[in-house]
Amino acid sequence: MSILIRLLVLGAALLFIAVSTGMNAVFLSSLGRTPLEAAMLGAVSVASDAAKVALPVVIMRALALRAWVHAFAATLMLIAVIGLSLASGTGFAVSTRSSVVAERETHAGRIAARERELAELEQRAKTLLPSRPEAVIETELMGKRVDRQWQATTGCTSPTTTAARLYCAEVFRLRTELETAKARTALGIERHEMVRSLEALQGASIGGDSDPQAAAIAELLGVDRRLPRVVLTSWTAVILELGSVIMVLLAAGPALHGWREPGMAEPTPLVPAELPVQPDRLHWRRQRKGMTFGTTTGWMGDHGGGR
Repeated sequence: MSILIRLLVLGAALLFIAVSTGMNAVFLSSLGRTPLEAAMLGAVSVASDAAKVALPVVIMRALALRAWVHAFAATLMLIAVIGLSLASGTGFAVSTRSSVVAERETHAGRIAARERELAELEQRAKTLLPSRPEAVIETELMGKRVDRQWQATTGCTSPTTTAARLYCAEVFRLRTELETAKARTALGIERHEMVRSLEALQGASIGGDSDPQAAAIAELLGVDRRLPRVVLTSWTAVILELGSVIMVLLAAGPALHGWREPGMAEPTPLVPAELPVQPDRLHWRRQRKGMTFGTTTGWMGDHGGGR
């Protein structure tokens, strides 16, 4: 279990570092006017993130060794690189979120505009008078043209009698009805194409709101949606910075390396045994091996044969 926790913490620290480094490098390099300037700014970002990873461990070790000057210098440097990284991460998050929100707002604006155009088209269709199909009207007009009145009035250009005027009035009515039918047909085709376009836009839509996350939080808290949008954007960069620093400290510190399962007893340390201090070595040997006749004789011989 201890190894698994260590691997998870180490993996999280590496992910935080990689994402933070990538975001900061992409944002800072985008500020360069030339490829050389972009490469230099990207290198500064990578160096700052590398220092941000190493400095917390350096500070903890300097404090443990009571190297106050080194700890103070490392702390100042850590604050500086965290500030740079936080600003870059916030800029990256703001630009990314703003582009997504702007794209959604543009898409929603297209849908709204197409819906207005469709409503206007339907309103225009309602203003047209009812008419029969074009083919029926054209057939009736062809029948009028074969009438003798058509020749007598020179195509209804010079009606002279009452009957001719009535005939031409009917012809003009049919022509008006034919134009109305053609206009209705054209509006129908245009409406069909507009409905297809609107359905395509609605099908490609990814959400009803440009920023649904900020909108939901704003509605829940009863605040303006701009406030949660700013907080959420900045919080992404804050989480990356905290994760990059704290997870590295946890991965390198004693909190994980000295961790034990609950209930496990500490192992008994091995202590070297101490031999008893005895000025008379032979007396100590007799106590160890036991008294024998041979040893007694040898002891007497060693001392000159008597007391």
